[in-house]
Amino acid sequence: MTEREQEIIRSLLAPLGITEYDVVVYANSGYDLPESSYSGEISSFEGFIVTAEKIYSFWLDWVDGHYTLGQEEELWEEVELETILPEVTRTYIQRVQQRFRRSLP
Repeated sequence: MTEREQEIIRSLLAPLGITEYDVVVYANSGYDLPESSYSGEISSFEGFIVTAEKIYSFWLDWVDGHYTLGQEEELWEEVELETILPEVTRTYIQRVQQRFRRSLP
């Protein structure tokens, strides 16, 4: 994930009160989104936002002149760990959550 993609995701999550998270990229669509300075700087992709307690699926995209995590297409949603495939992705997300939980007071 590029620095610009990280900035965009951070700005989209802040209004939702999500500030401590990790992003697990699942699949890159391969097409650039508007406002990219160079090819590949801001690409559309799907993945998971992982916090200590919750997991959200998302699709970074451009809709109606702004970036989105997929709320307009109902692609942003909370998901249960057990529903995530493949197993290697589920295991990685589980490790990320464990790391977050260890850092909680």
